[in-house]
Amino acid sequence: MKNEALDDYYTNDYLRASSYIKQIWEIVEQDIIYMSGISESLIVSIFADDEIIQLIATNEAGVVKSKRHFQNIDHVLSKSLFVEVNIHININVSNTDDFKFTVDNCRFYFIEDNFVFNKDNGEVKGNFDTTFNLKDFAAVKERILSELSYETQYSIQYNMLPGKKEYSDFNVDTLHYDALYEAIKNFYVKENYTFSQKAMMLLTQNYMSIKDYKNILKLNSKVQTVKNKI
Repeated sequence: MKNEALDDYYTNDYLRASSYIKQIWEIVEQDIIYMSGISESLIVSIFADDEIIQLIATNEAGVVKSKRHFQNIDHVLSKSLFVEVNIHININVSNTDDFKFTVDNCRFYFIEDNFVFNKDNGEVKGNFDTTFNLKDFAAVKERILSELSYETQYSIQYNMLPGKKEYSDFNVDTLHYDALYEAIKNFYVKENYTFSQKAMMLLTQNYMSIKDYKNILKLNSKVQTVKNKI
C-alpha cells in the first residue's frame, strides 16, 4: 500500500535538513568569506532559531563583525508552532595555504523528559577547526554543511516522527540512512555530480562503509522513483 506521508517526508524540502542548513548558510556566507579574507585568525559564531540568524566574528582585537538577519525560511524548523530547534555553529578559522578541517564536535542534543507538553525540541551544536585560504572555501563549506545536515535531520526525526503510524517501521538503521542521505547532498555541488557519483566518491574516501553505500543507493533510488511520479 502506498504511504503518501512517507513519500512526502523523503521528497519535500520542508522536511529535509540539507535544504534548511543550506539556506541558513547562504544568508551569512558573504560575511564569512569577507571576514576570512581579511583576518589571519578568526572565530565565527552563528546562531539560528525560527526567527533570526545571528553572526558574530571575533579575532584577537575583539568583535570585528556582528550582524543579525531576520529569517523567513519555509521549513518545518522555522514554521512549525510546536517545534523550535536552535542551531549553534562555531568555526575557528586560520588563514593559511595549508588546508585542514577538523570536526571538534557536531551533535543533536536534547533533554529527555516524560512531559508531553514540556518536550525539549533539542538543539544542534557544531564546532569546527579549519585552516585554509579562500581557494579552499568550497571544501570547508561542504564539510560544515554535510555535518550539520546529518545532525539536523536527526532533530527533524526526533520532533516529527514519534507516535505517527506512517513511520512505525523506522529503526536505528533507517534513521541513520535518512540523515546520511542529507549529508551526502552537500558534497560535490560545484562539480554537479549525481547523487550516485557523490556516493561513489565518498566511498573511495572512506567516508562511509560498503553497507552504508549500498543502502544509501537503495534509498536514493526509492526517492527518485517517487519524485518522477510527482
